[in-house]
Amino acid sequence: MLDAEATVKSSSVESLPGFGTRYCLVAGEVKGGFPEFEIHLPTDNWNGRFVSLAAADGPACASYVKDGYACMPMYRFGLKNPLESAESGSPVQALVRRIVGGRYDWNGSVHTLTQVAKSTISEFYEDAAEFSYLMGCSAGGNLALTTAQRFPRDFDGVMAGGAQTDFGDFLLRLLYHSKYIQKLTDADIQTLHDGALRACDGDDGLKDGVISNPMSCRFSPRELKCGGRGLAGKSCLGEPEIDFAERIYSSPRGRDGKPLAPGVGFLPGSELQWRFWGSKKMDRNLSAFSELAFPGAKPAFNYENVDFEREYGRIGIGATYVPSTPDLRPFRAAGGKLMMVQGADDVGALTGQMIDYFEVARAVAGGKVDNFLRFYLIPGANHCGASGAGAHSIDSLPYLRTWVEKGVGPDFLVATKPNSKGGSSTILPPESTKPVFSFPGYYKYRGEGDVNNVDSYDKIDPEFLRGSKF
Repeated sequence: MLDAEATVKSSSVESLPGFGTRYCLVAGEVKGGFPEFEIHLPTDNWNGRFVSLAAADGPACASYVKDGYACMPMYRFGLKNPLESAESGSPVQALVRRIVGGRYDWNGSVHTLTQVAKSTISEFYEDAAEFSYLMGCSAGGNLALTTAQRFPRDFDGVMAGGAQTDFGDFLLRLLYHSKYIQKLTDADIQTLHDGALRACDGDDGLKDGVISNPMSCRFSPRELKCGGRGLAGKSCLGEPEIDFAERIYSSPRGRDGKPLAPGVGFLPGSELQWRFWGSKKMDRNLSAFSELAFPGAKPAFNYENVDFEREYGRIGIGATYVPSTPDLRPFRAAGGKLMMVQGADDVGALTGQMIDYFEVARAVAGGKVDNFLRFYLIPGANHCGASGAGAHSIDSLPYLRTWVEKGVGPDFLVATKPNSKGGSSTILPPESTKPVFSFPGYYKYRGEGDVNNVDSYDKIDPEFLRGSKF
């Protein structure tokens, strides 16, 4: 039935709970038992399209199957259940061990499974999918982005959200930032957040606890130095805490104070998410980094004593296993469309790293790029839009599909903030909707109309300057 490298282990007709939509569930594995795969094939309402969900589990396919898409979930890190991996350690460590050991091409697995899916679709429906889409966020965003780079003809449209555009740099940045986050108290972090909002929340014409254009926010932690003007009755920071904060907002620095990597650190407005990187998460990421940079060795260091200037010279090895090039010209030549989506308050991926990648990719491609490449920065959104102070949830596929199939690229996406009174219910209307414009555009309130309605906002196109603010 399939390519010689793939074997079907089971197939069954299933029904979506609550919808009654019937689909054929095909499960199998690629030669060697890794990676495993499954594909969900609607039996009655196939719309002629295929969607692959990078780093997602089978249940994530439900809404797509309901809408008629043949759907393949690309399991997180290529493991059907990473938390039950036979290898000790975290899913990240299990992945790194497989990569370093030469047993697994993480990004190449998406290409392999895509061929399996397309072959299965063609045989099952006796017709090929007319259009193919790849959606992914976080680890899935990295898979989506590198698939567009390495296999530019696999998908017509790709959505890469919350991607780690350079895995070695990503791990080192998190270690660097966490080193200083751990030195701040919760009160310090709240003081920084309040200071950032005072400085920039109103720039979009509305004070709502969200900074709509954090890249243009000129907030400096030094404004909060104890004894400074305008701080009477307000919390303040000492000199050590100011230095720690400046390092968190900027890219890692060497001993001479110069940046070790391009871009910026965490953005103003994201402060209340910094505690996401607690010490246990850092210990895990440190182990993953050490195995990636020092295969077979077990260096005796922790994030307190890492020599970042020296270690940045070693992380090139990460590019060998997790390639990430800003050259998307082959993808453009193949007719592909790429949407990059990132939450401004996201600390599970590095917003500054994503922005830097987009800027470099745009420069490398040259000419008019918004006919195939667009980036959307979601104000007040946390990792993968799962939560946030602002309107943070976006259904990206309809926009991507319109762009691919009708040639109409979205100038803005509509982000929603779910109704908190409804819990997980989707029946109640959202609390608010906001436009998320293609970068570097951002929204500004017109001064009249419902502040919770997307139609009450205009687009502002600022002059965007790359590089750290500090």
